[in-house]
Amino acid sequence: SAGDLYMNDCMLSSSTSRRTSSRRPWWKASFAVGDPAIAYSFAEKVLGAEPGVAQYPWPPAKDCTAEKVARFPESGFELHFVSSPEYQSPRNAIQVFTEMVLEFRDLSDGAFDPFMYNSLIMTVKNLDPYIERLRAQSRDFLLLNVGTSEYALFMTIPGSDSMVQLRSKSVSLASPMDKDSCLQEFPIDWA
Repeated sequence: SAGDLYMNDCMLSSSTSRRTSSRRPWWKASFAVGDPAIAYSFAEKVLGAEPGVAQYPWPPAKDCTAEKVARFPESGFELHFVSSPEYQSPRNAIQVFTEMVLEFRDLSDGAFDPFMYNSLIMTVKNLDPYIERLRAQSRDFLLLNVGTSEYALFMTIPGSDSMVQLRSKSVSLASPMDKDSCLQEFPIDWA
């Protein structure tokens, strides 16, 4: 029975974990990352998130899941950056996969790779503050015109292959590319 299942991955007691009181059914997105601290720093410095309450210990403990949580104060939405090496086989599977994806990702050259379809999409009023922060952090990004006067700003979460895609009808600090990502050819040799 389900009651027989038990997983000891060092989750902190329920007294320190926070459940959302929001009525929104979707209140978080979780990402497997090699280094939760780097991913969190990106969310804080580029996306404007604040610290959230993690359900796992930080700093990481041996053979335990580790997590950093970024929370957006206005919406309460959270980004959970999780590292669980104890469940990876081989132990560095996430890092190996991330390196493989990032080997051919080239946002600065306008390349749209197939893994970019797997992105968290959030709507913002204006893309300019995010472009400023990305440039200040020397982070590559891809800005696309996605039609109907809407723009998509793609960025990679550091330490992962995961993408954040910010959508807005307002941008002035960069020129969007008119690229149809649905028709894009992907020059990847999978052999």
